[in-house]
Amino acid sequence: MEHRAGKAFRMLWATLLAFGLTWPSWLTAQDRFEWNDRMQRAWESVTCMRMAEAMAWNAAEKSEHPYNLAPLMVDSYADLLKLYFGELRAEYPRFRDDQEARLERIEEARAEGPFYLFSQGLMHFHGALAAIRFDDKWNAALETRKAYLHLRENQEKHPQFGPNKVYYGVLTSMLGAVPGGYQWILNLFGFRGDIRKGTRMLLDHIEGRTQSAQVCRSEALILYPYLVSVLEGDPAKAIRHIERGGINPVRNHLHAFMAMNILINNQRSEAALRIIEGMDRSADYLPIPFWHFEKGHIYLNLFRLREAQAEYTRFVNEFKGDYYVRDAYEKLSWIALLQNDPKRAAEMRAMVLKRGTDVSDADRSATGNARSGQWPHPTLLKARLLSDGGLQAQAWETLKLADTRSLSTKAERVEYGYRMGRTLDLMGRKDEALRHYAATIEQGAGMREYFAARAALQAGLIHEERRECEQAAALFTKCLEMTGHEYKNSLDQKAKAGLQRCQGR
Repeated sequence: MEHRAGKAFRMLWATLLAFGLTWPSWLTAQDRFEWNDRMQRAWESVTCMRMAEAMAWNAAEKSEHPYNLAPLMVDSYADLLKLYFGELRAEYPRFRDDQEARLERIEEARAEGPFYLFSQGLMHFHGALAAIRFDDKWNAALETRKAYLHLRENQEKHPQFGPNKVYYGVLTSMLGAVPGGYQWILNLFGFRGDIRKGTRMLLDHIEGRTQSAQVCRSEALILYPYLVSVLEGDPAKAIRHIERGGINPVRNHLHAFMAMNILINNQRSEAALRIIEGMDRSADYLPIPFWHFEKGHIYLNLFRLREAQAEYTRFVNEFKGDYYVRDAYEKLSWIALLQNDPKRAAEMRAMVLKRGTDVSDADRSATGNARSGQWPHPTLLKARLLSDGGLQAQAWETLKLADTRSLSTKAERVEYGYRMGRTLDLMGRKDEALRHYAATIEQGAGMREYFAARAALQAGLIHEERRECEQAAALFTKCLEMTGHEYKNSLDQKAKAGLQRCQGR
């Protein structure tokens, strides 16, 4: 009996040993984070938007090391980018469910090291961006709070861990300039931001020499100039950072996207056009119609109207989401107006109210313009586009030759003064610009149009550049105090950032 029992035990042991050689490692290994060469390649591929390549690296890692939690971060990042740029509203609930499952697995692992809290903060950051995209304000606030708290705790525990500095730095900077429309988030959760502290964190990571320096460096390289341009109010410094190298807009589509927007917003449309025309547009990359919107915007600012019309048309025909659709239709109506085609202009304006949403400031402005029944003055519109494209000499000539007797409404007369001021500002004639800005603020206060608020912001930036902080702060405050105008959130963000800079000096 004992002999048979011993034999049975030995057989069972041999069987278990044999199975142990082939059992999946998640039965024998504790879930943990391993950031190896394969994970770095997968992460870089996602950042470049080469999704098939990223998923291939990720699948190989999951197969060989099923206990590794790092692929969950890649999955989260990839899903966010596909959702964000494709704007697939029907996929948003599934994204939230998948995020919850990923976070649950990570939390249960109780892994050691800096990736444990960082990964959770990162995924909540992704969740916040997705919620903002779909105007899910409550979840945007909750996800932002969770991201901030996880990243802050990780920063305290692992202050030398570079990747954490990137996303904690972004949140720290952005929370320092939250516009009035979102101020309730800060009040609700007791957040305090600091623009300079946040941007410094990103620069520390870019210049870092630690073992983790390459993780998330690609994002830091392009998020840093964005923060410098928008929140530190130093676009020249941001553009120098882009032109100095380090980014790869040919192969990295996120780099291209961010660099183009910085250049477009700072009257460098020719440089932006070179970037978009130089991008690798092979089938390896995530196909997104938004590139047509970007290219249309660039062509419009360069007053290449036919090319702009073709790109905007492709965008509205191919894009299945809502963001910037109304803005695109408004731009198509402007093109028709400038081409002296009132019938097509009216058709495009009608589409503003039929498609898209009012989530973005630009779409909201397009809706307000369409409902008002008022059209932009063609001469002022031409001057605006030329100036936005960096063609200041042509914009100035357009304004000088304008027949001011044709400016029949108060809004047109206020805009004319603002356009004069803005063009002079961009030409370096600051004192003359300030006089026009002052008149615009006085005459345009209380109007739905954004001219007075933007004039206050730009005048504040001139005084800040001259280190006249008292005058600058007064103008930034004036901008913040104006209500009911277009682009309220974006102008408030910049004015609040400027006010914080002045108070910090």
